[in-house]
Amino acid sequence: MTVVGRALLPESMRAYWGLATDFLSDASSRLTRLKTGLAQHELTQDAALALQEAVQTGIEQFLGTLRKAAQMPHSRQTGRDIERLVSTGEMVLTLLGWARQSVEQLFADTDHARHCPTR
Repeated sequence: MTVVGRALLPESMRAYWGLATDFLSDASSRLTRLKTGLAQHELTQDAALALQEAVQTGIEQFLGTLRKAAQMPHSRQTGRDIERLVSTGEMVLTLLGWARQSVEQLFADTDHARHCPTR
């Protein structure tokens, strides 16, 4: 999304987009740590859920920044581009909710609350 947003949004939105991509990049990094930690059985349930929550917060901050940008004067096309980016971010939030449920189920299916169970 960072490349698409940079290509689509006009120069007047660069400050907002810069902040939004900071949130998005941080969320991406934390999501990668979550995926790797679960795959390598290195995370506790609390650590996994904390990473998922941090990713969700980052996406929410990303969306908040885009919504603020949408309040600024812009062209009709820029408005549509922002709407698409917001819509994509909202879909990511839905997927993150499912990811949280998956993490909870992963640990609930075993007695391994301290470390990621092996399957």
